[in-house]
Amino acid sequence: MAPVDSLLKLFVEHGADELRLAAGELPRMAQRGRPVKLTLPLTSNDTLLHLLGPLLTGERTALIDQGGAAELDYQPEALRARFHVVLKQRAGGGLEALFRLGARPAPTTEPPSGPRPTSEVPPLAGVDQAHPGAQAAHPVGEPHPVAGPVHPAAAPASALPAEPLDAPP
Repeated sequence: MAPVDSLLKLFVEHGADELRLAAGELPRMAQRGRPVKLTLPLTSNDTLLHLLGPLLTGERTALIDQGGAAELDYQPEALRARFHVVLKQRAGGGLEALFRLGARPAPTTEPPSGPRPTSEVPPLAGVDQAHPGAQAAHPVGEPHPVAGPVHPAAAPASALPAEPLDAPP
């Protein structure tokens, strides 16, 4: 169990979706982009290294030290929640860790299964086949061949009855 798991438990209890830990800063938590107030002290780089403990493997540390970011999915033993974690070096120095609720799906190299789309689709009525993005025009006030009759509010004045519809007979 990583020491950060206790913070992640607090994270889940508050319904947060993001936790940001950075050396020399207060821990920050957000719920749908809005900050969640925490009463925790500044995080020193040593404290952050301790909290992340087993998440900082030799390979990840080397990647971070080279200016890269180490990304991983993490599920604490005591929680059902899964987190996507980004570990990186801050521009001003010190480590930064970002935990987001929900792991990313594993990348796949296999092509999608199932039938491939074909171009054997019959042409649509009223669509100019030379310019498929353009639609054929139809007279204003006439029933649309697909949409049906024109609503009186959308019809031109010449297509409306001379008397108002709600006038007494």
